[in-house]
Amino acid sequence: MVFKSKKGDIAGNALVVANVDRFNMVKNKLSDIKLVNDFMGYYTYTGFYENKRLTLSWSGIGNTSLALDTLELYKLGAKNIIRFGSTASINKNIKPGSYVMPISYSHNNGGLFNEEIKDNLSISLSADYDLLKKFDLNLKDYEHYITDAFTTDSQKVRTNEFIDKLNKLGIDNLDMEGSALYLNSKLYNFKALSVLTVYSNLITGESLVVYVILCKYKPPCYQ
Repeated sequence: MVFKSKKGDIAGNALVVANVDRFNMVKNKLSDIKLVNDFMGYYTYTGFYENKRLTLSWSGIGNTSLALDTLELYKLGAKNIIRFGSTASINKNIKPGSYVMPISYSHNNGGLFNEEIKDNLSISLSADYDLLKKFDLNLKDYEHYITDAFTTDSQKVRTNEFIDKLNKLGIDNLDMEGSALYLNSKLYNFKALSVLTVYSNLITGESLVVYVILCKYKPPCYQ
């Protein structure tokens, strides 16, 4: 248990964010905001964004932390959970500053996935198609891509050899939390999607400064 919230505190639509600066940026855009959890540092607020009730939750960094956070949100009433984060591109055509929405995630075996699934089988970690279509339309004025993504638990594995291998398998971008979100959505039957800002391209060496990542691009919203 990482939340001390009660039913009704959490909106049906939830946004999870790991970067503290991005979290505060989104929080400042909410109206009628109420702190509904601060236990164990999982700060969570419910308010309104563009006249729609929305819960914003700090998810922590890494798969395990995000898995805890999103499970609590689901238990308390969240039906649609969006991860608003950042990612590194390994596709030379996907430039820093664009958005990506992974339609699927791959990951290394072991750890969280073996413990949650328990059986020696593979679950297709895919986005909710209705959410994907909706956000594809919402982002029509921005450069954005629907991608196949890979989650790594450590940035140390991101060697040139590893990146080249993933690139040949059709992987477009790397992050550190997305596969846990999609796993939980399958295990607990809620809708999920990652909407990510590309902050760097590991193939071309291009990258964005922090200010541009945080301030130039508005947070995704529910329509």
